[in-house]
Amino acid sequence: MKNDRKSVRVAPIFVGVSIFIILVLGLINYELSANKTRVISLYNDTTDQTVICLSRAIMEEQNRGVTEEDLKNDMMGLFASSGSCYAVLEANDQIIFSKSVSITDKLYNYKTASVFWDMVNKQDVQVSSSSWIFEETEYRVSIVTETNTIFEKQGLVQHDYYILLAIIIASIVLFSMLITYVGLLDRTTRSLNRTQDELITRNASIEHYLEDESSSGRKGSHTDAEFEQNYTSKQTFMDISVLRNLLSKSNHQDLKPIRLITIKFVMKERYYSIDEIKTFADEISNILKKREVFFELRKGLFAVLIYKSNEGEAKLREAAFLKALNDRNEDDNFIYFDTKIHELGAGENSLSEEFEEIYRKITG
Repeated sequence: MKNDRKSVRVAPIFVGVSIFIILVLGLINYELSANKTRVISLYNDTTDQTVICLSRAIMEEQNRGVTEEDLKNDMMGLFASSGSCYAVLEANDQIIFSKSVSITDKLYNYKTASVFWDMVNKQDVQVSSSSWIFEETEYRVSIVTETNTIFEKQGLVQHDYYILLAIIIASIVLFSMLITYVGLLDRTTRSLNRTQDELITRNASIEHYLEDESSSGRKGSHTDAEFEQNYTSKQTFMDISVLRNLLSKSNHQDLKPIRLITIKFVMKERYYSIDEIKTFADEISNILKKREVFFELRKGLFAVLIYKSNEGEAKLREAAFLKALNDRNEDDNFIYFDTKIHELGAGENSLSEEFEEIYRKITG
């Protein structure tokens, strides 16, 4: 069930990130397509002017009496063709020149210009044309350019590669952050579940203790040896919010008297880190009894809540905690431990109100 809850929380995150990436890719693709359309439009405008100038040059050659065969040879000088950009001259639906003289001679299979253009138009090309009539013959000159060549000349291909690389890197970073976040969420969820499970277990133990007391008709019938058998080893301390929640539900008369032993870590020669303080706090966790719950109120300030504890037992437990801490502190001797015993539930105020007053006095 816990994994199902986590999946429900994580799934919308993955869906949201995926939708965001898809939207970004869609916008980028739209902008790239629009940019390519603008580049092609500008190129065709320029080529339209070029092909008009070429047609005028051919007409001047014709006015000087140049034959079509001579014109075919002159086309190489009028327009510098290449494999990806070349000129085509046709007359009355017949190809006179295309790319070069040698290639033109091989076009004898194309009986009409329409067949030739059917072949050309199957390719991704841009065509600009200009027509005129000379001696009752319709001539047309065209400039054919491969679209990819236009993009390469304008640097769009390299530009697309850079954008694609940036998208890939951004996606990797985004998903890495997402995976890190999910990992943190998973650890936080597992930690919260452990805390909740521990709190439920302790509440169940207290309820079981009260049931035993009620069924036996005696109070304080459990011996200290019986509680010694219920040590909780390696328990992780809980935070102050759990303590407040527990106190709000601990007004049952059979739980009283309740003692709160506060333990303050006082630095002597240097400032201790959180991890170092935790190693000391673990010493207390190792010797907790069934009726005791361990909390961290804030950094360097801890508290042990003891149910059904008289003053004598509280002093013995305080001494036991100090001994465990000092044994751990024997080699370094950098930390002093300031402990105090507080009774809860003796006054008219609620347990929560009494605790808040104690906490204010301790933290100043």
